[in-house]
Amino acid sequence: MGQDKTVIFVHIPKTAGRTLEGILQRQYAPGEIYDIYGYGSSIPEKAAKLWDLAGGDKRRIRLIKGHYPFGLHDALPQPCTYITLLRDPVERVISYYYYVSRDHDHPLHHLVRSQNMSLKDVVLSGVTTEVDNGQTRLLSGLEKRCGFGQCDAELLARAKRNLQEHFAVAGLVERFDESLVLMKLELGWASVHYSVRNVSKRKPGRLEISEDTLRVIRGCNELDAELCRYVEQRFDELIAQWEPMFRGELRRLRRRNFINRLLRSVQSPGILVEDCHTKNRKSGIHAYRGHDAEQCH
Repeated sequence: MGQDKTVIFVHIPKTAGRTLEGILQRQYAPGEIYDIYGYGSSIPEKAAKLWDLAGGDKRRIRLIKGHYPFGLHDALPQPCTYITLLRDPVERVISYYYYVSRDHDHPLHHLVRSQNMSLKDVVLSGVTTEVDNGQTRLLSGLEKRCGFGQCDAELLARAKRNLQEHFAVAGLVERFDESLVLMKLELGWASVHYSVRNVSKRKPGRLEISEDTLRVIRGCNELDAELCRYVEQRFDELIAQWEPMFRGELRRLRRRNFINRLLRSVQSPGILVEDCHTKNRKSGIHAYRGHDAEQCH
């Protein structure tokens, strides 16, 4: 377990990380958190500043979070552990495309909109490696070694090894509540109840995307698909280690979230977030085992 270690959250874009980030803010004091977020050069600049901090300042850090690849533990003198969330790669790429399309601050927004690029266009263009096994890239720590379309078995093997040796919990967006409970148990957190943050406008579901486009996405994310299967197997093994405590914690979390949603609906009628099970039954997408956090960053 990693209760006495600095936690590093590798926030893979479009994997409900903003909702998890809200939970993280409750677990650690502001002076104990180091953020690495932004666009373009601001992310490596913030990472470089972490390396340059004095030893005492580094030791005060209990949480690092941001869109940064595996490897930041080498910057700190104290013991560290990692957490992350993965997501079905097809769903993640779809979500990423529509996020870029509507976020005027995203570096690719102008290009995508001005060129009227479709989802398939973006995936095939090579303008971003986010849509080319982006999860495996970040978790391997070797993403800069591989250009677009150049990910290989070595990259996947390194990502798996990092997950096995350095991560307290690698969760799954499709099993968001269960992921939170595992993090709570492994890291000694307080309550992990949540409200969905940064909910996006409706985007087309998988059934609304052409089979040709889906085939292209799958072809560019075969390593991510294999990595998600690997993570789910380890995920179930970790749950088994925490039984029966895990089931009790999961029931309490879902009861707390349900009560909170009811209270919000009474206070502000019409804002109750639709339960993800219902939403996915309508769209035909594999149902989440929990509430909908999939549209968050």
